[in-house]
Amino acid sequence: MKVALTVLVFVFVLGGTTALGDLLSEEIRGRLDRLPFAVLRLAARRVPQPTRAERVREWEGELYEVLRGAEALPVTRLWKGVRYSFGLVYAAPAITAALELKPVSTPPARGARTPHVTPESRRSVLTVMDILISTSVAIMAIIVVFLGIWQTLS
Repeated sequence: MKVALTVLVFVFVLGGTTALGDLLSEEIRGRLDRLPFAVLRLAARRVPQPTRAERVREWEGELYEVLRGAEALPVTRLWKGVRYSFGLVYAAPAITAALELKPVSTPPARGARTPHVTPESRRSVLTVMDILISTSVAIMAIIVVFLGIWQTLS
């Protein structure tokens, strides 16, 4: 009787952990698929309100095309989507200024110190962003892999 009860409890626990693993895996995959769109919304906040809706439609269409190219590979899709979206966060003011034919920034007041921005400093900022994005994607991929292994072992 005790053996049968132990086997029954073991089967229920094993089934419960498998179901929980499936639920967690789907939850994480769903949230990771929406991450590039969340970053894109952040980029849209850097665009003036009158042209924001038009820019968002255009950028979402481009993001769908970027993500469609890597449909079968979730980590690659996440990497490409987040990289594209963070690029828009960085470039949104310049894109808006170019489309509206305005200068990117206002000229400094007379006697004010201006920061010296060189192409090398811009490249270093993009390199740091690239490292941060790739590190976060690698961590998310490791979590997804561990959840898949846990689900397989359960």
